[in-house]
Amino acid sequence: MSSYRTLVSVALLTLALAACHGGSGSALPPVPQSHGPSSSDVSTMSLPSGTSLTTVQINNVGSGPATSINASLRSAPTPGNLIVAAFIQNDGTESSLHGPAGWNYIARIDQGVNYVGMAFYWHVVQSGEANSYTFTAGSPVALGVNLTEIAGANSSSPIDQAQFFNLSRGFGSTTASASPANSGELALSYFAQYTGGNLGSGYASASGWSWGSTVNTAGNAIAWEAQVRNTLTSGSGSISGSEPWSGGENSAQVNALILINPSGSSGGGGGGGGPTPTPAPNAPNHVQVWAYYGLNGDNANISGSTMAANADYIETGDDKVTEHFAADFKNAGGKKAVVYVDGSAQSYCPGYYWGAPPCGDDLGKLMTSEYGYAHDSSGNRVYRNSSGGCCQYQEALDIGNSNAQNALWAFTSAKVAVQPAIDLFFTDQSGGELGSFTYGWANTPYGTTFSSDANFQNAQIGMFNHSYKPVVFNGRDYISWGPSYNGAYMQLSNTWGFLFENCWGETDPSVGIYGDYANRWTRNANSLLATQSYGKIAVCHPEYSTGQAFRLYNMASWWMTYDPNYSVMGRVMDLNNNSGDPRTLAPEDAIVPRNPTVSPTTDVSVLYKGNSVYAREFGQCYQNGSPIGPCAAVVNTSTQWYQSMPSLSNSYSRSLAISGGDITSGGGRASFSGSVPSGLNPTSGVILLH
Repeated sequence: MSSYRTLVSVALLTLALAACHGGSGSALPPVPQSHGPSSSDVSTMSLPSGTSLTTVQINNVGSGPATSINASLRSAPTPGNLIVAAFIQNDGTESSLHGPAGWNYIARIDQGVNYVGMAFYWHVVQSGEANSYTFTAGSPVALGVNLTEIAGANSSSPIDQAQFFNLSRGFGSTTASASPANSGELALSYFAQYTGGNLGSGYASASGWSWGSTVNTAGNAIAWEAQVRNTLTSGSGSISGSEPWSGGENSAQVNALILINPSGSSGGGGGGGGPTPTPAPNAPNHVQVWAYYGLNGDNANISGSTMAANADYIETGDDKVTEHFAADFKNAGGKKAVVYVDGSAQSYCPGYYWGAPPCGDDLGKLMTSEYGYAHDSSGNRVYRNSSGGCCQYQEALDIGNSNAQNALWAFTSAKVAVQPAIDLFFTDQSGGELGSFTYGWANTPYGTTFSSDANFQNAQIGMFNHSYKPVVFNGRDYISWGPSYNGAYMQLSNTWGFLFENCWGETDPSVGIYGDYANRWTRNANSLLATQSYGKIAVCHPEYSTGQAFRLYNMASWWMTYDPNYSVMGRVMDLNNNSGDPRTLAPEDAIVPRNPTVSPTTDVSVLYKGNSVYAREFGQCYQNGSPIGPCAAVVNTSTQWYQSMPSLSNSYSRSLAISGGDITSGGGRASFSGSVPSGLNPTSGVILLH
């Protein structure tokens, strides 16, 4: 490639959010969605185009305090075109921002004193998809979305790089700059600010850029605008997007510069000729992780700051001994603290007959009536005793009875009152269907407590809605393994997600590792995809083995369904095999795939390569927050046959090797030190690096 590179068709899209009060606790009056007056609408702007990359259309949507915002383009986008979304919020501390299912996360920037932040996503338009995209936040904040449709982009690796700059508060300018890796890239520059009042008229045009029109919502509660600047820049040097601010009042500002690769380019970051991009300040340090913290003693001797640096969700116990772990984790910057509760069955019960005292588990101690338990036609409590031990003897609740539902409300509200750091409750043994609820139990509530599936479904919904905080549950359709009752529970506002126990394998020797037998592998994969399609987290909770072979198989299988917004890896098994100090944080979770060439939405079969083999390639991957180039996951799901390595679109030179145990003990390692195998053994997987 010539050292002389031309950067054509530079567009600046500026969005600003301002509010009367900043921060997550601000009281903002609602502002109706508006596209602004037609005289200054973005649809009238002169959109930039070049030799190969063309900005087709732009649209902006703003909202007052809300947890979600729906955005669309003015005209249905063209299949194969790229959409880049800027998701802006007026609270730089908002930790939970989610793009739509099937969209790819680029990066985010949060202004340092909590006033404003931006997160960026990209998506290649699919045939027949709806022109409607929902972006969500974890708490009500002022929101804005800019959608830009682009023709002529590299569909597999469209993002060369993302660069950011933020100004804490004051007058001046924000400038993000970057050097494009390929000739003919498109630069998108975004600016957001919080002024605390009127936007004023203090904008100044930066050198080399020309202003476009502005669009404002009415009032000062939330003021955003979109501006396009179109100029031609040539040469091999860097490009800068700058936003000077010289009037009104001092403001919090952030500036972002996104470089788009044209079709036919090799892509940035090691794709063949381009330099490895400088990692963005918010490059991911690890995939989303769910880990025990204090529950059963796991990770109990790890500091809250270490857990917050390596896990996004921690699950802790339901007693006063472990409650402080939630606060330790959240005070260190952790994302979500979860407390366990048996939501549909109780342990520590004295007997399975009418009139027995309440069970000693969480809800049993709070129920005042026998009617809170499920009963068979003889009046006995519905029970099971899977091992004969104290904790495996359980009695089913009548989840539709007000006594049981009120007990869940009393338990969850009391826990949050004592420990406000609690965000969610994991309601174990819940969320399934009537058939799975009674599977393996010594007697059943058919025709007595629950008369039909519809009756059971309504009862479960009532139970979930009696949790003081949102729930993550682990029940599923017992045939497909997908969300129960066609996603009825997934559509509840009080549902945060689904935890898939025994992900990719069971310790039961009669089952073992999930493979192509009985379609167990595909049922597991499609269940995770189905959960993510509802905009809920899907927690893959492996419990089969801590050996390297299974961890690689689990990791490669999980990457087939991986979505950076909703996919969560559960780490609950002791990687050091030390019962005195069990620790579970895995070094391979620091490897983060991005920019997939194909993203399955409902069916993993789009990744099928034949002969029971699946593969998924990614245009850019990270390890410990630094870019490492393209990578891929390959899985042989056959339970019997060795299979050759499939043909892949990129070339790969190394494979991942895992050694040692937990990363906090100093022994856990994940390095690309292995060679690329010519094939895979039955039920095995490999992670490859370019």
